[in-house]
Amino acid sequence: MNKMFHLLLFSAVALWTACGGKNEPEVIPPKPDVEITWEISPASLAFDDKGGAKSLLIAANGDWKVSSSQSWCSLSPLVGHNGQTSLKVTVEANGLETARTAELVFSSLKGESSKAYTVTQKPGKIPNHVPDGYSLVWRDEFNDDRLQGGKPALPNTAKWWFETGNGTNGWGNNELQNYIDRFAGTDTCAVVSDGTLKIIAKERGDEVISIRMNTTE
Repeated sequence: MNKMFHLLLFSAVALWTACGGKNEPEVIPPKPDVEITWEISPASLAFDDKGGAKSLLIAANGDWKVSSSQSWCSLSPLVGHNGQTSLKVTVEANGLETARTAELVFSSLKGESSKAYTVTQKPGKIPNHVPDGYSLVWRDEFNDDRLQGGKPALPNTAKWWFETGNGTNGWGNNELQNYIDRFAGTDTCAVVSDGTLKIIAKERGDEVISIRMNTTE
């Protein structure tokens, strides 16, 4: 009798184990991320000095985002999806006498794929504000392109030089500032952006740092 009971018990356990294995959910491995590609039309985009707005047709096989390297070149929308998206590119008037470029970077939402696209603009025409009888020998319009990541540019050292220290060597007037050459460590005290030069005084520890700059002309 005991042998028969043990045999029946073993058979029941084996049957339950076999049935239980069949009822477990099937594990489906995640699909690998699809590499996103872009087709951009037209293949190039150029503006005259007056700027304006134009559209790009973006065809992609997944969701994406886009950014511009320059503040004078703005975009709408900043995200797109699988299929076709119309992207509006708006460019401000060029206040420089030189051509300029902005880089548009298209990237997947997770950043695995990216594509660069360049927007160009012709040189601007600067009005002549020189009074009669005078001739212009030097100027700086402070319209330098922004740095990577959209950070403001630093003053051009081909046009400007910087007095440093506190002036104890003769040029100072007992000011509290410690003058630096554009930046010191992570502190920046002179930046150029959107037609302006900004000189910044900062308190750092027990001193104040700032800028004293002169033209090279």
